[in-house]
Amino acid sequence: MTQSKILLIIISSVLLFLFACKKEPTACFKASKTSTIVNDSILFSNTTTNAEYYEWNFGDGEKSTEKDPIHFYKEKGDYWVTLIALNKKGSKSNSVNQKITIGTSPSCAFTFSPKYPKPGESVHFIDNSLNNATIWLWDFGDGTTSTEEHPYHVFPAEKPYKITLAVSNKYSTFKQTDTIHVLNNTPVMPTAKFTFNFALSLNVIFNDQSTGGPTIWMWNFGDGTTSTLQNPIHKYAHGGYYYVTLRVFNMAGSHQLIQIVNVPSALPVASFTYSETENYTIHFQDRSTNSPILWEWNFGDGASDTVQNPIHQYSSVGNYNVTFKVTNNAGFHKIIQTIYVANNDYSFLVGNYNVVDDDGSSTINYTDQITPTTGVPNKFYTTKFGNLLNASVFFTVSGTTITIPTQTINCGTPPNNIDHTFYGDGYFVVNNEAVNIFIDYYDSSSLGVFKHTAKYNKL
Repeated sequence: MTQSKILLIIISSVLLFLFACKKEPTACFKASKTSTIVNDSILFSNTTTNAEYYEWNFGDGEKSTEKDPIHFYKEKGDYWVTLIALNKKGSKSNSVNQKITIGTSPSCAFTFSPKYPKPGESVHFIDNSLNNATIWLWDFGDGTTSTEEHPYHVFPAEKPYKITLAVSNKYSTFKQTDTIHVLNNTPVMPTAKFTFNFALSLNVIFNDQSTGGPTIWMWNFGDGTTSTLQNPIHKYAHGGYYYVTLRVFNMAGSHQLIQIVNVPSALPVASFTYSETENYTIHFQDRSTNSPILWEWNFGDGASDTVQNPIHQYSSVGNYNVTFKVTNNAGFHKIIQTIYVANNDYSFLVGNYNVVDDDGSSTINYTDQITPTTGVPNKFYTTKFGNLLNASVFFTVSGTTITIPTQTINCGTPPNNIDHTFYGDGYFVVNNEAVNIFIDYYDSSSLGVFKHTAKYNKL
């Protein structure tokens, strides 16, 4: 036997001995959390010795072979995590287990009374949190805290204080903030009032005369444009009657005033509204500007009239293109407007709709439902207005015009759980049984005031 063969045998024997003497694997691990909520990350730190391969079973049907895996549980419940380790020989370790409990985070919400306390007045804070909170930590924004569930607190000075409530259960912690305004004098509701003056080139100067100390002004000039200035100057494209709306806000609430502004112009500007009574009868109302002296109506069904405010009876339900021409000494103006004769039956509006809602910064798509009001044929309700929970907003219909009267709804959207005030208007169009509704509305809440444009397409 050669020397090289002898050396090879010796090396092989040593390696076999070392391999045989290698220690068996011992599985061990630690979870970063043993109680948490759905979709929260849990890090499993592997402290196993003498192993190169790992078999994890997370108890929810998911497995892993990573050394230190991170796992997310998708449903509530108790799960047993099992780790088995192996070395290169294929020797398996002991099986180690750890129980992981997945539960529900507390949902934080609170109220306080009085709404506008005075300095030195006791304020009662009420926790309205859900899902079995067991720990409460209040921060009153003045350097003091409390761990009571429903504490009382006195604020020392007149100013706003940021209130933070953190609630915890064995699974997680959730926070909610609100601002309380401590005032020497209780605020009163504002009252909207304004005057206006005409300037050159169809400009109108609006002057706010509101009382009650408003801090926010929202103008709607009646021509599709708006402003948030206190005293805006607005230029109209042409003369006419405009329903100008001023809505003012302060901490106590809001108030709205609508005035008709007649912007002078040389030529007449044709305009009309209409309402419907029974038996397909439409009452037309002239709204033209600059004193017309002649009126010419074509009702779209072959009939016509020359009175200022005619009453016309149609023969059936449907769309009609009404032509209206007004004349004064300077000339004439003519418009064509589509009206819808419903015979007081607007039931076709009932149903499910796809909604595209745009607030100027983002667009959302959702499904809403319109339901009727028993005994009131022109009043309807939505079920999910603005894609908000419990937002059952009602609107009325006259002709093709839709009106959303001012209404305040607690939409119940934790953690905000805030009141939303809605108002606006719009119209509907029916083409070959396809129903489309167009609405411009405002959503006012403690989050701010946002103008939206919504389009409803019936499914």
